[in-house]
Amino acid sequence: MNRYKQEWRAKTIENYEKFLEFWNDADSDIPEVEETKKRLVGLKSQ
Repeated sequence: MNRYKQEWRAKTIENYEKFLEFWNDADSDIPEVEETKKRLVGLKSQ
């Protein structure tokens, strides 16, 4: 993976984690929260 993609991936993970932290107390069935969790797992597994 080139440097640009690594930086993009790291920043995306950081932003997804901030989003989930902000919405931590929200209902668990909100589609945007669920989608973000799925995307975060996918990014971390790469």
